[in-house]
Amino acid sequence: MSKRILFIDDNLEITSLISKFLRLKNYDVTVINDSKTGSHHILNQKYDAIILDISMPGISGFDIIDSLVKQGKIKDHKIILLTAVELSKRDINELIELGVYSCLLKPVEMNSLIYAIEGIPLLT
Repeated sequence: MSKRILFIDDNLEITSLISKFLRLKNYDVTVINDSKTGSHHILNQKYDAIILDISMPGISGFDIIDSLVKQGKIKDHKIILLTAVELSKRDINELIELGVYSCLLKPVEMNSLIYAIEGIPLLT
């Protein structure tokens, strides 16, 4: 059975490209290009991993994370942040302490994304 992935990002080009790649690797990918609908899916569907952009209009990825933390549901999800926003090592560590699984920088190396989805640690 293929892993179910929820991909929330407002950039249609990025979601199209990455979701095609993931489908070729036999993942079942649901793409949502607005954060409000994405937030609803996180709470009402079960996914093996959630790829989440930080900078989106309206509700940001940070807002979604904050909401999950406040509801005590952050640890129920494997959230992989995929962002063009430069985060400091401290910011990344704080997000991981909150329950975010991984933070990847755009443009992402596809192997790094697969490793994050599969739970394979990256050597740094």
